[in-house]
Amino acid sequence: MKKAQVIVQYLVYVIALVVLVLLLLFGYQMLSGLEEDKTQIQLMQAYNSLKHDVTELSTDYGTTKHVTYYPPKIARKACIIDVENRELVASNEYSMKNYPQMREQTLTHNLFFLGERDTVLESFELENIIVEEYPYYACYFIDGQWSLTLEGARRQTRVVLDDLYSYSVTGPVLSTTSIYTQDGLLELELQDGTSITNANAISIAVVEPTSPSAASENYNFQPDGATFSTPAILKVQFNPTITCAQVNANFMMGSTAHSMIKCDDEFKIVSYSISAIT
Repeated sequence: MKKAQVIVQYLVYVIALVVLVLLLLFGYQMLSGLEEDKTQIQLMQAYNSLKHDVTELSTDYGTTKHVTYYPPKIARKACIIDVENRELVASNEYSMKNYPQMREQTLTHNLFFLGERDTVLESFELENIIVEEYPYYACYFIDGQWSLTLEGARRQTRVVLDDLYSYSVTGPVLSTTSIYTQDGLLELELQDGTSITNANAISIAVVEPTSPSAASENYNFQPDGATFSTPAILKVQFNPTITCAQVNANFMMGSTAHSMIKCDDEFKIVSYSISAIT
């Protein structure tokens, strides 16, 4: 084969390889774009469904409705901010310390879908929705499915929080179950088969500070004296500006210290073993 033919053949191979790489990159970008479009459509569908239910219930005082929506799995949390207290929420640097991006948009939007590390995937304006208890917003952990309870309340719709941070004790825990604090920063995981004594229900409420200067990570676990036959796992999402080395090795519940069993510096979550509420 002549030298010129070899060079031409080599150039053909190079050009073919370049074209193949460009086609692969173009295909990847198209697929990425389609996935992003799908995510946006699912978020918009979840928002529109919630907006419809809120509007409907706002004219039906006293009616309670349990609803379920289906955001994309990339969304880890859904947060609703009380429409009447958004300025108070936005000005409270302490209560929103784990949600800096959400805090920046609170005055213009009050429904947020959050991804990994609580980054805002999408936000919307939702009228006539109220969250009556401190810290005047509610964050739900979601995994492709978001369930909550709404109630009509005189031209507005109230978020019913009992099913978020309370668990009714009717016997041994039938399957691993979690309850969450309203701010979405604590999860109490009750293990499958656990017997709970000295309690009709388990709940965790965020304690409202008496003043901004008195703010602290303070939660009210109830009832005092409840015990778990298998220790529950308490997962605490800590301030993103600190590391595991700066997190307390013990979680204080009243006068009792519960030992740390794991700390994840990447996702800023520390886990403790809890045998009783004291």
